Amino acid sequence: MTITLTLTLTLDFTSLFVALIILIGIGYLYIRYRWLTKYSRLPVPQQGKGTPFDLHPDTGEDGNENASNYPDEFLGAFLSSIKIFG
Repeated sequence: MTITLTLTLTLDFTSLFVALIILIGIGYLYIRYRWLTKYSRLPVPQQGKGTPFDLHPDTGEDGNENASNYPDEFLGAFLSSIKIFG
C-alpha cells in the first residue's frame, strides 16, 4: 500500500512580488537589529576605574614649557630616521 500526496501551489506575479518584499523586509530588520545595533547593546563602562587622565596638563605660564623638554638634536634625529623612506 503506497500513499502519494501532491501539493500544487500557484502564485501570480503580484503575490510572488509581495512575498519577496515581505521576506526582504524581515531580513533587513533582522540584520539591522542583530548586527547594526551590536555596539549600542554593550554594557556601560564604570566610571572611576583606571588612572585619571588630564586632557589639559599644566604647561606653565607661557604655554611653551613642553617644547623645552625635547633634546636639542630632536629635529636632526627625526630627519635622519626618515631618510630610509627616500
